[in-house]
Amino acid sequence: MTYYPTAACPAWDRCRRCSASFMGPPGLPVMGPPGVSVVEVREVLRGWLEGAGLRKVAERAGVDRKTARRYVAAAEAEGLTRDAGVEALTDGLIGAVVAAVRPARPNGHGQA
Repeated sequence: MTYYPTAACPAWDRCRRCSASFMGPPGLPVMGPPGVSVVEVREVLRGWLEGAGLRKVAERAGVDRKTARRYVAAAEAEGLTRDAGVEALTDGLIGAVVAAVRPARPNGHGQA
């Protein structure tokens, strides 16, 4: 039985087989939603430092506009300014932004 990756299947939004394959083979634990991606944060901040607007940066990085705004606000709180240049994107800054925007979930659960 052939399973397509979700994005490659032409009917991924209504195909039960493709939805099941996205969750992995039976018997393996299903991972929860991914956390904050370092690559996403880096791409958003890089585009912002190059002078692009938040909508364009969010579109390029594949994130929501509000998410891009949160990343930029966290970076500005860490001392990043728009005229700093791309070389200001250090691993320490990216780590601080990721830590700042990661939701606080004690024991892996949100507020319920």
